[in-house]
Amino acid sequence: MRTEQEMLERILHFAQEREDIKAVYMNGSRANPKAPKDILQDFDIVYVVESTAPYIQDKSWIPFFGEIAVMQEPDDKDFWDNNSSPEKQYAYLLQFKDGNRIDLTFQSLQTARETYGKDSLTKILLDKDQLLPSLPPPDDSSYRIKKTYRKGICQVLQRILVGILLCGERNLEKGTYVCTGNDESVYPPTTISNALLVRGYFYRLSANSG
Repeated sequence: MRTEQEMLERILHFAQEREDIKAVYMNGSRANPKAPKDILQDFDIVYVVESTAPYIQDKSWIPFFGEIAVMQEPDDKDFWDNNSSPEKQYAYLLQFKDGNRIDLTFQSLQTARETYGKDSLTKILLDKDQLLPSLPPPDDSSYRIKKTYRKGICQVLQRILVGILLCGERNLEKGTYVCTGNDESVYPPTTISNALLVRGYFYRLSANSG
């Protein structure tokens, strides 16, 4: 299994030999100075590029990083039903046969300027033209548990109700709830009962929330 240093050298070498890659930064546990090191940590890498299209249309670059065991493309609209914008960013989840894994995202410069640094675990690895602003040292402040207020609980419960009770039509005679949208699941009576209990709790909270 390649070491962390070997992986980072390869990640940077890939960027250094391509003019269209303007910057490289890392998120996740490997950017967290407090996170203990282990062999299961992946590399969450973002390449800031002039255009994502070349890395979507031509995938011949992938073997540069190693021998692939499993690869996923979560932003592929032909495979996944999602609202991704490949022209803004496009990700590859690369599991290599030696045990290493890279979650690799190609991100447009405009998108990087809008999102860079919003994750407190952001560590710049390369910025060729000083296009990205300087950031404080990475820490886990974005991931710390925050106090939950009644209004926030109500919002979460509301989403649950919309998902269970309003996505289709109920068949009360058969004791099932059938979704008529993309999700054609049939929910058992216990699910409906639990949802109704949640609805009652939601209404009580709403009545008392400020």
